[in-house]
Amino acid sequence: MIIDHILSKEILRYNLLLLDVFSRVCYLNNHEKDFRGGLFRFKDGQPSSVIPIAGDVLIYTADDRNIHAVDEVVDGERLTLTLWFTRNPAHDEDSKLTSFLSRWLLEHERGKTNSFLPLPGSDNMYWFSDGKLGFEIRCARAQNLGFKFYRLKHQEFCDADLEDDPLEQLSKPVRIGRSDEIFDMEFVNSLHALQVLLFYHLKAHELMASREKNGCEKESTKLALLDAKDVFELKLPCDHQLAERILCCLPYVAVTWHFCWDDFVLAVSKWEEYMSSLHEELLMLIPQWVDHQTIFNVGTLE
Repeated sequence: MIIDHILSKEILRYNLLLLDVFSRVCYLNNHEKDFRGGLFRFKDGQPSSVIPIAGDVLIYTADDRNIHAVDEVVDGERLTLTLWFTRNPAHDEDSKLTSFLSRWLLEHERGKTNSFLPLPGSDNMYWFSDGKLGFEIRCARAQNLGFKFYRLKHQEFCDADLEDDPLEQLSKPVRIGRSDEIFDMEFVNSLHALQVLLFYHLKAHELMASREKNGCEKESTKLALLDAKDVFELKLPCDHQLAERILCCLPYVAVTWHFCWDDFVLAVSKWEEYMSSLHEELLMLIPQWVDHQTIFNVGTLE
């Protein structure tokens, strides 16, 4: 059994050389703090179980030597980043990835703006169900934060399409609202809006301090809000009790805070700056991936 907590790039490279096929699980939140249950258990060997702790990475050979199971998460939400690696050339996806990244780099060089904005996956990825009922994860997260998704009434859409496939509307431009106040900014899709909302909650205290230090532009809020009669709410099927039970343990839900639209306006610009910087950093690393199939500088390992 090979189980390591990755502490450095050198250890990661060592494991890559040793293993033909292995899985890696990176835990993004904490057992008993953010969720209950969800322990990782091996059938044989030691350790027999692993307690999820944010930042820990678990690596194991993906074969019959490491038969394993994960306990059911009974409260909250367990977040992980899971990757599967193989050195078998029959499963090599590098050519597809390098081709995609090269096209992405070319679009950037041609001056395409806002290429850092998120693109949603399949609607099925965002639907959580325990059987008969369920909820749309993006909507549920936004509602837990006190917001809902809206669209302008004059935007072209088909009423039949909205009834037949309401989830599809979340991949189209949306606006967000809180109580009867609608923020007058169009997000490219619901995932874009949700990322900004989560960023706002993460940085709420910093944003408030910055606003108080620099002074609050009262007029900016008036200009940033729409009349509720000009929009319609995107109402999707949702088991609210199930959503509350699954998402209630998230740390930012329990935090009491004072919401201010001026802070949110600042959060939008700060989020764009942050995402743009990550985008630029990734663009600089694309040639490294094409040449060495890694997104960090190989020279640092030598």
